[in-house]
Amino acid sequence: MHESSLDTAFTAGAIVGAVLVATVLVVPLIRYIALVAATSAIALAYYHGGVAELVVYINRVQAEIVSKPTFSSGILAGSLVAWIALRGRRGRTAE
Repeated sequence: MHESSLDTAFTAGAIVGAVLVATVLVVPLIRYIALVAATSAIALAYYHGGVAELVVYINRVQAEIVSKPTFSSGILAGSLVAWIALRGRRGRTAE
């Protein structure tokens, strides 16, 4: 893999992470939709195969994340930047 493709993967991951975190934190409807989607995915996996299917699903997601470490690092970095920026925009409370 070339150095430029690593930088592109990290940048893409950072953008995706920032957009996801900012959207979920700012828009309440999106937050509820994301919660429903995650809960539904877990419930469907459990319904189809019980705990064993949940373990297989978790292992599959983990394998995907590990197979793309640069993109995953970018998502983490973008998520942290968006979270810090949004936390900074909230007013400070008087003490």
